[in-house]
Amino acid sequence: MSEPAVPVWQYRCRVCYGEANRDGLLKLRALADYFQEAAAHHADNLGVGLNALGEAGMLWVLSRMGIEISRLPEVDEEVVLETWPRRGNSPLFAMREFVLRDSGGGILVRATSAWLLLDGAAFRPRRVSMLPVVLPENQKQAFLYRQLEEVADFQGEACFLDQIRESRIDVNRHLNNAEYFSWLEDCAAENGLSIGRLHRVFINFVHELRLGETVEIGARLNAGSGALNVAGIRMPDGRKIFKAALDFEK
Repeated sequence: MSEPAVPVWQYRCRVCYGEANRDGLLKLRALADYFQEAAAHHADNLGVGLNALGEAGMLWVLSRMGIEISRLPEVDEEVVLETWPRRGNSPLFAMREFVLRDSGGGILVRATSAWLLLDGAAFRPRRVSMLPVVLPENQKQAFLYRQLEEVADFQGEACFLDQIRESRIDVNRHLNNAEYFSWLEDCAAENGLSIGRLHRVFINFVHELRLGETVEIGARLNAGSGALNVAGIRMPDGRKIFKAALDFEK
């Protein structure tokens, strides 16, 4: 017997040692994993998870995300992640909110995400209204961003090359979205920035990466404002894979 659908999902966990960086703070990749895990379980609960959509010939892809960080949790700290879908302004985007809290209920991280519903065969967008069930609108729940604008293009300098290997491929047979956040953290470190001072992240997922493909990660730092832009370009064809804007506290 399936559990009853709930409008707001809770995911409780403790920050593992392997999820923490050299300063004992939750890595960005692990934070993205938390978001992904909670969203996947809630989608299953609502009847729009991987298997249910697969049977209907559809699938979800993460398109955009905006994150605000008050404080990253520390290793061995207990946290609670709350997530819920909400009504968006576009018929093509399904919006989902996230709030990460400490054990006392204080807000650590908030995020808004925008998801595209794709046809499983043609990989063309479908309207959210074509879902097999009606999602909760959660109109009384707060949200971080009403909508997520596209991250601006920029000219930067190449930081490093990375090849996609088997251990990073997910059930959708492409590079898992959480892996992109490792590149953000690496670029920040190479530009002398600590994620302990990271305040805001906007990221657009433009195109997927598959096994064996190579991506060039480039960045541009505005030292005066504490802003860092990061992008990935597939090599050798130059196709844009993602672009992100990060704001750090001075």
